[in-house]
Amino acid sequence: MQGIKRESEDMHTLFVYGSLMKGRSNHVRYMAGASFLGNAYITGFDLYDLGHFPAIKHAEGSGRVLGELYRMGPKAFAAICWLEGEGVLYQRETVTAYLDGCENGLETETFVFIPKIDGQEVTLVPETEQPWKRAAAKEYVWYGCYGSSVNRARFMKYIGRCVDRTEPMEDRPYTFPHSVYFAGASVIWGGKSPAFLDDTKPGHAYGRIYRITREQYEEIRWQEGPKYRKRLDLGTLEGCPVVSFTCEERQKRGIPSGKYLEVILQGMKEVYPDDPERAVAGELVKGIFSEEELVILDCLRKAEHGLPNRVISERTGIAPEREAELIDGLSGIGAVQQDSRSLAFAGTDAEAVYYTCEGARDVIDMVREILDM
Repeated sequence: MQGIKRESEDMHTLFVYGSLMKGRSNHVRYMAGASFLGNAYITGFDLYDLGHFPAIKHAEGSGRVLGELYRMGPKAFAAICWLEGEGVLYQRETVTAYLDGCENGLETETFVFIPKIDGQEVTLVPETEQPWKRAAAKEYVWYGCYGSSVNRARFMKYIGRCVDRTEPMEDRPYTFPHSVYFAGASVIWGGKSPAFLDDTKPGHAYGRIYRITREQYEEIRWQEGPKYRKRLDLGTLEGCPVVSFTCEERQKRGIPSGKYLEVILQGMKEVYPDDPERAVAGELVKGIFSEEELVILDCLRKAEHGLPNRVISERTGIAPEREAELIDGLSGIGAVQQDSRSLAFAGTDAEAVYYTCEGARDVIDMVREILDM
């Protein structure tokens, strides 16, 4: 048996058996700079179908898994390690791979990623059905959107960056069993906060679902970036899984940009043309400001100049201690700020003066306009 000569010590050889193979969702994005060495197989493993993706496990007998063999540089390899969540979702191992059908029987040491699937329901994939592939018919999911992708034009930009650019088979309204909130910061939306689904407790939010392929869903999730790492399984609809994603841990609360909110509201009008706009959009804006916060913001917006905490409390009827707490929260998300001329007072002092931040006024006014409909 002969070994495959390494081009340099910096190069890495990788055996792939899932989404990194030719024609799969991640191949173009991650394997463009890799050299294809040929179809190959590894021994001592069995291949399993987890429904969403394949996985390999050490075989108790003489298992064999078919796949593809590639060589790549350190940058491309590091990107794949990130994709596979090395050490968290997958464990990297060194194995021997054999080039399939090669007369000289070439073999080489190679890396392979082994998912951590203990406790998950799996189905053995026989070698006759390998390299791994789903059924001839594509697997479809309902992808649930609650942010800017509720707007179809915005959603189609994501589809346009997928390997498969086929439009959704259909779309329809969808009510989420959780609330939407705004948090963190998005470079795309001017450093303001994007939407997330609070899956930690029951709630209610209007949205939209698109029927797309499982691979399109996975690619869109990748496009959204690391802030949307947590997959959400929301049951089934007409035999098709309903899926979405949100952040793994609750982010620091914030407010969206006016442009971002407009994109979402336009999408809501598209998908709920016959419903009262106040009822649909009202659920959305609850994730931005509470009712008490809106009372304070209305008070400040009506004032010609900034107002001291004492006056805000008097005009709104909110107890001073509670008013100071709410002002502190609104200040933390960039909705209000203390007048620099009153900095001699602590932020919670009765004479500390506040006014609404210029960058938040468009959203404050949009929210009020929606709720006043």
